[in-house]
Amino acid sequence: MTGLLNFLLPSKNMELSQEQIQQIVQEATESLKLKLKSDLMAGLEPAIRSTAQQVVRQHVESWISENVLPSVTIMLEEGKASLEASAIEGASLIAEELAEAMKKSAHTSLQSSLYRRRIFEALFSS
Repeated sequence: MTGLLNFLLPSKNMELSQEQIQQIVQEATESLKLKLKSDLMAGLEPAIRSTAQQVVRQHVESWISENVLPSVTIMLEEGKASLEASAIEGASLIAEELAEAMKKSAHTSLQSSLYRRRIFEALFSS
């Protein structure tokens, strides 16, 4: 705009006509409008993006709840007996393995204890 003023006012003694003043004001107004619009959009863009993401997320969650979860629930209900049987079988196998491990541990401890007893008897019986 300064360039326009310098072009319109080559010397400081020259006066501006009403038409020239209106043209300068109109150009300045348009420039200000564009700058304000640009600044406003730059400020709103993150808020718009965030709101859009939130709305999309809510829509997707709603769609999944309405369309996917019922199918998953039906599949789980249909396989419930099999899942229960597998869980019971797994628990049984774990109990058997645990009992076997405890038995081995007790046997090793008892054996170690017997060896110690024999060692002490041999040392102190002489």
